[in-house]
Amino acid sequence: MDDHGGLILQQKWEDMAQYLFANVLRDMPKGEKFTLGADIRALVWEIEAALVQLSLHTGPRYNLLNLVDVKAKVLLAMIRLGIRLKAIPEKRYEPISEKLVEIGKIVGGLKKTR
Repeated sequence: MDDHGGLILQQKWEDMAQYLFANVLRDMPKGEKFTLGADIRALVWEIEAALVQLSLHTGPRYNLLNLVDVKAKVLLAMIRLGIRLKAIPEKRYEPISEKLVEIGKIVGGLKKTR
């Protein structure tokens, strides 16, 4: 991930994670914070680990990009579930979804440059 796209991907991911932790997970009701919130946190760190692997060139690039793509889509589904359960306010969906769509586009572009 020496290329500019990889650096942008890492930064966009960190920006999304910061928003998620500061504005979504922190304000979740206690009952959901330790169930759905914990699952979301774990997934964020799994994706971060895959991005670190990409940056260190320690695995097959295409497979790691697919992993990031799939897990980001799962994260979005978890956010939607949190909204349906009223654990996450609806107003938080748009900023997160925009950030995840942008990340998905970057991942798609990096997959095509393979």
